[in-house]
Amino acid sequence: LVANSERDGILTTHVSETAAENAGIRERYDATPTELLARAGWVEPDLPLVIGHGVHLSESDRTTLAAGGAAVGHCPGSNLKLASGALPWQVWQDSGLRVGLGTDGCSSSNDLDMWQAMRQAALLARLTSERPDVASAQGAGRPGVEPGRRAGPSDATT
Repeated sequence: LVANSERDGILTTHVSETAAENAGIRERYDATPTELLARAGWVEPDLPLVIGHGVHLSESDRTTLAAGGAAVGHCPGSNLKLASGALPWQVWQDSGLRVGLGTDGCSSSNDLDMWQAMRQAALLARLTSERPDVASAQGAGRPGVEPGRRAGPSDATT
């Protein structure tokens, strides 16, 4: 699929969900999954992109995605259940990436409970930052709705 900025909608795909995914892509293409997306034209400011997971993004990947206006759909329940890793939320936010929340579906997180996803994300953010003041109750709720809303075209209002 070649990206086309005249298409309506949002591009979504899973990216850097596991370390094994990154290693396999690196071995086969000598690139990270994000670098492949950028080469294909998927990472552009005028093309809304939401990547699922993004647990194992490199610093360069985070810079590329942030510059392209992409958002990360953090799915903490799925990442916990499948032992994919823990997204270091504060590091991702500090790098300029928009981080929203998702559930990744019932088969990989057991339910579609966004309240549980917000709690899991907040606790994981505190764990990975080793700071109990990261992801307050107010701060943990915002990624459940705000970045997802803003992941679309800049004139989106819902």
